Amino acid sequence: MGVLATTMLLASCAASPGPAPIVEDEETTTSTTQKADEKKSPEDARTRVTVGIDPLRGGVNPHLLADTSAIVDAIAGLVLPSAFDDGELNTDLLLSAEEITPAAGAAQTVRYVIAPAAQWSDGTPVSGGDFEYLWRGITATPGVLGRGAYDTVSAVRVTGGGRTVDVDFSRPNAHWKELFSDLLPAHLLRGRSFDKALAEGIPASAGRYLMRDLDQARGTVELQRNDRFWGEDPAAIDLVTFRPVSGTAEASDQLRTGQVAFMDLTPAETTTQALGLVAGTQTEKKATGRRLNLTMNTASPLLSEAAVRGELAAQIDTATVARLTAGRSVDVRVPENPTGPREPERLREAATAERPVRIGADPADRQASAAARVIVDLLRAKGVHAEVTATDMATLTTDRLPEGTVDAVIAWGVESPGTATAAGYYGCGRDPEGPRGSNLSGYCTSYTQEMLDEALAGGVGGEELRARLRSLEELEHLSVGLLDETRLQVLGHGITGPAAELADWPAGIPTVPGWRIDETEPTTERLN
Repeated sequence: MGVLATTMLLASCAASPGPAPIVEDEETTTSTTQKADEKKSPEDARTRVTVGIDPLRGGVNPHLLADTSAIVDAIAGLVLPSAFDDGELNTDLLLSAEEITPAAGAAQTVRYVIAPAAQWSDGTPVSGGDFEYLWRGITATPGVLGRGAYDTVSAVRVTGGGRTVDVDFSRPNAHWKELFSDLLPAHLLRGRSFDKALAEGIPASAGRYLMRDLDQARGTVELQRNDRFWGEDPAAIDLVTFRPVSGTAEASDQLRTGQVAFMDLTPAETTTQALGLVAGTQTEKKATGRRLNLTMNTASPLLSEAAVRGELAAQIDTATVARLTAGRSVDVRVPENPTGPREPERLREAATAERPVRIGADPADRQASAAARVIVDLLRAKGVHAEVTATDMATLTTDRLPEGTVDAVIAWGVESPGTATAAGYYGCGRDPEGPRGSNLSGYCTSYTQEMLDEALAGGVGGEELRARLRSLEELEHLSVGLLDETRLQVLGHGITGPAAELADWPAGIPTVPGWRIDETEPTTERLN
């Protein structure tokens, strides 16, 4: 019997978390329906849905440049807890979070009080150790996101049996509510390097779902409802499988046969049109706010001067790069390249066959690799020796960029960075000449750092900061935007979501906990 994505066998019982920190060997079930049908296997007594996605690049750590993507970030949000969600206190996780009288020697102190019921899916309480682990991991690991704001933290002090967390700041940080998102289970990850901690999955959850399986060979992720979730509105569907879709034809077939109920994909040339023709489906194109950037390395012997970086930037035809990187000519959002036309005279002279311009890209990122190849071809067409350096992001940020053996790198960032994000992109960090945290260019001046500190302290608004950073880019030529991400979301058969019309949904995958099996769907059948 064919496996359908939207099968309802029995209505799931309400989530019933065990008391922290007890870890039960076997969860008990109080459903009278299940007791009446003891011959049914637990696996058959669950509701499930399948979601089509792009192939994952590697691990599932949302804090790493190497792992982060629209899909990884959305899945992490279903599994990992955050202190604040969209600026609002996460009252499932925290009783309170507020500034208190600064500790001795601190410019600012924020106290977080963790809810007594908050626990990981193995029964271990969420504690201040999880806050400390994330802070230390981000500030000590190359190739991370948001490091600039975390660099303002000087200490994390834990009292009250692990439930009271005092975070001291060496510099004022008015944007502290943006910290401590996607906390990790420190009790299971201590002793592992932060960049490898989630390479094989997320071992425990404090969200509405837990990660049951990460099959990297098949590219699938399976989430299971976290029955220890203590908060309001537990997930309704028991199992959610994320499965890669290899192309438009496969996507159409899986929607047509009901093998997937929802998709979140990078569209190809005809994807939107083809999937929109499948009866009963709804499609929506979404701008994610993510941007693929070329960032130039100020430690490069070829690009150490702004004038030469400007020559390289001027050779990038962003419309061509964006179209060839996306692999389509429709629904391509092209960032503006403010650099005016100029010949690469000094760059052509500096680059040689023995030491060409090297554009780094992680080979696991297909779009970054495609962009690197296009840019190399554009440079060669202008008589500039250039080549692609294909290596993982950890090697690029730890060795190749600080050593100056790679001249530029292509990686994902955001279109319009907020203050905390910008502090990571342009801040000096704790060791400006060491491994690159969030600042891939390595650019560091006292003027820029003071400007970012003022913004973090609340003295400069977000729009004003972005205007100043645009002026900085026009002078220093640190980066060039290549492609603004557009994704295609598709609603098929078998589920109901936040609204009847997909256009009215506030988000796609982040709304999974509220999805319900559509009991009127005629194509549901029992799984074997």
